[in-house]
Formats: sequence, C-alpha cells, structure tokens
Amino acid sequence: MRTNDTFALSFIVWIGLMLVFAGTAEPALFIILILIGFLILRELFDTSLTFQQKDRLNFFLYVGVIFFMIVVAQKVVEILQS
Repeated sequence: MRTNDTFALSFIVWIGLMLVFAGTAEPALFIILILIGFLILRELFDTSLTFQQKDRLNFFLYVGVIFFMIVVAQKVVEILQS
C-alpha cells in the first residue's frame, strides 16, 4: 500500500471513530477533534511523505488552525459576556 493510501485510510478511520464517539457533540468540537487527528497523522507520516505532499497537507493544517482560533475567540467572547 502506498503512503498516500495509508494516510487517507488512517484519516478515514479517525473520522469514523470521531463520528461514533463525538457524533452528538456540537460541530465545532467534532471538527477540532478531526484537526487533532490530522495533526497526529501528519507527524506520524512526516518521514515518509514527499515535500510536495507535506506542502499540500500543511495548507489544510493552516485552515484548521484558523478555524480553531475562531472557535476559541467565540468561546472567550461567550465567557466574557456572561
């Protein structure tokens, strides 16, 4: 099995596990858990990915981190308003 296939399969399994365990949680939590899994997989496969593949994955990581920052900012505003 190629590295790309293994990465994709591992990510699909992670998403499936998150659907089972956090499927009823709010969507922001679900997406953050997916981001955490993506970060873990990116680090686990770091040595076997090419530079171009790493750059492609980094784009999705940056988008995920921006989403995480937005969620945290919203939660801080909620706490400060109450």
